[in-house]
Amino acid sequence: MAEQSKNSSSNKGMKIVVIIGIIVIIALLAAILVLLLGKKEDKPQEKRAVVVTEEKAEEVADMMLQEEYVAPGYYETSMTTEWHFPSGDQPSTDAYVANVERNTNDIYFDVVLSEDESVKIYSSPIIPRGAELNDIS
Repeated sequence: MAEQSKNSSSNKGMKIVVIIGIIVIIALLAAILVLLLGKKEDKPQEKRAVVVTEEKAEEVADMMLQEEYVAPGYYETSMTTEWHFPSGDQPSTDAYVANVERNTNDIYFDVVLSEDESVKIYSSPIIPRGAELNDIS
């Protein structure tokens, strides 16, 4: 009988340990869920990540109207700022303009006289994203 009492006591202890373990696991899962769901970043949502369905069309239109307008055409280039030409009919050895890869559009440019900006002295070809224009003459 004493042995049966010992086994019963041992089984009770094991059950308590298992129950405490389950409670700890549930508490940890709840804490992780609260942290993940409660953590909202103020990241702007990319428009291409929005799926427009017939049911969500008005909601997406309202959302787009509330967003700040960004004018199209912003871009970044890499270029030398001083160009040297051996003569008027030879290409420059140090002039280049590069269209940065992360731009969304191809670019082009005009070079005008500083004294009279209506006089174009050079019109570039279209420079694709990630490409560079050298030997400008």
